[in-house]
Amino acid sequence: MRKDYKVRLILFAVLLMLTMSLFAQQKERVTVLRPVGKNEVKISIGGKPFTSFLYPDTLEKPVLYPVHAANGTVVTRGFPLDPKLGEPTDHPHHIGIWFNYENLNGLDFWNNSYAIPADKKHLYGWIKTDKILETVSGNLGKLGYHANWVNQQNEVQLEETTHFEFSGTAHQRIIDRVTTLKAVKECLFIDAKDGLLGLRLAHELQIPATEDQKFTDNKGNVTIVKAGEDHIANGNYLTSGGKQGNDAWSTRGVW
Repeated sequence: MRKDYKVRLILFAVLLMLTMSLFAQQKERVTVLRPVGKNEVKISIGGKPFTSFLYPDTLEKPVLYPVHAANGTVVTRGFPLDPKLGEPTDHPHHIGIWFNYENLNGLDFWNNSYAIPADKKHLYGWIKTDKILETVSGNLGKLGYHANWVNQQNEVQLEETTHFEFSGTAHQRIIDRVTTLKAVKECLFIDAKDGLLGLRLAHELQIPATEDQKFTDNKGNVTIVKAGEDHIANGNYLTSGGKQGNDAWSTRGVW
């Protein structure tokens, strides 16, 4: 076989692999749809549900929920909006993907939920979405919104403007988020355990607990998570720093 023929074969093989790789990574169309009369925006990719942006008055913050993988598997917990049999019911403020903070001007935005007693509700903040700024469909889906971070008297602490970009291929889903916070009054973010971006995974993706766990938020509310008989949880966490399992807790990524 001539040398130049071998070179042509190698080049053809490389081009074929690149073409196959590009085809496999081809972006699918993203549809961003806002149903009439609902505080919701639905996002689908390649004709399949991906997630929804929910901002009803019954929630203390806007959320992305539920979240589907490219193969359709729901990767977020159902509780409290759509409970599944045998699913943990701790931390009712954990819904899909959300963005807030535990201590802004003494207000707890992170732990606020329907479970907070009425006599303690004044210690918690709400994030109220008042405007959908844009919804764009295409190879890159876009969603923008404006919200106010308020106390129980609806006094605005700061304004939030967030822009999402959604994209995906046959095997991948991506969410890019840019959030701008603008102080309306003097705002102090006090060092706290919980914040700023949260994701509550499905039961199957939780790390198996080897003993009962007790969680207490900064307002004294206690949640106990039982262990020992949970055979569904089978997940593990791996950080960019190489830490796994519970060792990943409260560590920095290598970015």
